[in-house]
Amino acid sequence: MRLISLAGVIAICGAPAFVSAAEGEEAPAVSIEILLEGVALQSEGLVESFATGEYEVRTRVLEIDDDGRPKMERNTIDRVVQKEGVPELTLVSAVEGGEDVRERILEERAERQEEAKKEAAEEGRDGKGRERGDFPNPFRGELQEKYRFEIAGPDRHVPGALKVTFEPKGKPDKKLFTGHAIIDAERRRMISLTARPSKYPFGLDEMFISVTFGEEGGRPILQRIFGKGRGGLPLMKRNFEFSSRFLQWKLPASPAPVAPPP
Repeated sequence: MRLISLAGVIAICGAPAFVSAAEGEEAPAVSIEILLEGVALQSEGLVESFATGEYEVRTRVLEIDDDGRPKMERNTIDRVVQKEGVPELTLVSAVEGGEDVRERILEERAERQEEAKKEAAEEGRDGKGRERGDFPNPFRGELQEKYRFEIAGPDRHVPGALKVTFEPKGKPDKKLFTGHAIIDAERRRMISLTARPSKYPFGLDEMFISVTFGEEGGRPILQRIFGKGRGGLPLMKRNFEFSSRFLQWKLPASPAPVAPPP
């Protein structure tokens, strides 16, 4: 058994800004501050869902050649259960090239976990963020002050939704992201989020991550994380793609808030 580490599969503006729905759209006028408040509550609910819930994660990782053909495919299934109030992850299966690679994957995860603990200690953090269902989410309350948010207008594909862009307030940083979220304006919750590092770390040339959200029993959950990118040493560049689906959620009965009262 291992503590869950979702990040291995791989935070307010000044004056109020208002937007009105374009003709034919249904998104209500709302301030960026109100949206950020609601999505921060949703983000808190996601943390609570990961801390108290049980679920399955099915992940597919592809390494792709320059012609777009798969060179390597790995499929894993993980199961998270609650043990005495603590979420624990079990690697149910790991297959690569038709072979069972569970032992190798567990060794790699243990190494990454140790690296994460050392990094957290050096930065004075508690090191628990990765065990709380962490992912690139600038809308978490404690991170919003590091970002600049702007309502770009109604989303063309989702009635009643707004597109909200985000970028670091200061200099680009490998731990801060640039991108946008599609937000249900009335309920003030994210429907999806797309992000990329505002500064790529060494060995990573390009990457984006797309996250899809949902609900289970009135509580916010993750449904899918998809990512694609390119990186590696100068003469050993690799294209990669990964997708994680979060299934079979079981959550406590008491609902977590997904939006503030109107």
